[in-house]
Amino acid sequence: MLAYRGKAVDFASFLRRTVGKVGYIIGTRGQLWTLSMYDRWVENPTWEAYLTNLKLWGKKWIGHIVADCMGWYEMWYNGGDLDKPLPLSTKYPDINTYAMYDLAKREGLPNGSIETLPQDCPYPVAVGYPGHVGYYLDGLVYQAAGHQVGTLTTPLKELAWNKPWQYWYALPYLDYEGWWETVIQRGAKGPDVVAWQQALLKAGFSLPRFGADGDFGGETETATKAYQTAINQTADGVVRLSTLTAMLDTLRAIPGDAAALEAAQSEAITARKALEDAKLAAARAQALVTDLTTKLSAAAAEASSVRLLLNKRDEQLNAWRKARAAMDAVESQMLV
Repeated sequence: MLAYRGKAVDFASFLRRTVGKVGYIIGTRGQLWTLSMYDRWVENPTWEAYLTNLKLWGKKWIGHIVADCMGWYEMWYNGGDLDKPLPLSTKYPDINTYAMYDLAKREGLPNGSIETLPQDCPYPVAVGYPGHVGYYLDGLVYQAAGHQVGTLTTPLKELAWNKPWQYWYALPYLDYEGWWETVIQRGAKGPDVVAWQQALLKAGFSLPRFGADGDFGGETETATKAYQTAINQTADGVVRLSTLTAMLDTLRAIPGDAAALEAAQSEAITARKALEDAKLAAARAQALVTDLTTKLSAAAAEASSVRLLLNKRDEQLNAWRKARAAMDAVESQMLV
């Protein structure tokens, strides 16, 4: 399992905060773009294919933080920010869009064709085609779109700055904090298990003893492992969203056979979203309690200070009364 380099919720915040403020230069990932860097880039044969755009738009970004499409993600997990430019040599090595997508698939992370994009995911999900990547969040694609425009947001189907998106995947190194949970595994029972078993049968993986009985036992686990082997996933018999998504693609080749599994997947996602909402509500409630506790503590401290002042005032008043009584006594004796 890959080590996390940050939380998805923080990457989401980073995208929202930096979009439109980070420029675009091919081969960068959070550096401060300077004239000397521009000169080096246009002379470097590595960037020959981009030379026309570099000469047209490269000087536009001098004085700005810049990143290319994958570099925007790398900028974040290397610790860069608008007020924290990165050196050319960073903590984590550079990785291109092809390698990142391949890594997601090899690690068994959720992925699929763009038609199966989980649009209700509250965190950034990579969308791509060969040579480019964007980040789907809040119903929009956040992307470093090119030398002319830098970073921006576009609707998923808009083609002004990109080709049609072909696939999606969960970003490697990103902690989605449980959003990509196990959906079904051995011991599970219910209609979602029935839907999965029916999908296995329609895909040609037999359940000779028990069939689609709604009980995820050894037979279903064995068939699931066989399916995972067939699609080059880790054959652990656990149905995660990546396995469900692959099955949907398999069933779409059989007209009318994806509906039941899609319904079960939708139900699972809805339940997971409800759980996330409940967690968020609990966190907000806890924050409110903490805030009220802080205010009560402050009020108690203020009340204590007031009591001290009142006590001090009473002491001074008593002292004044004693002094006044003494003065009255002296005056009385002087009059005798």
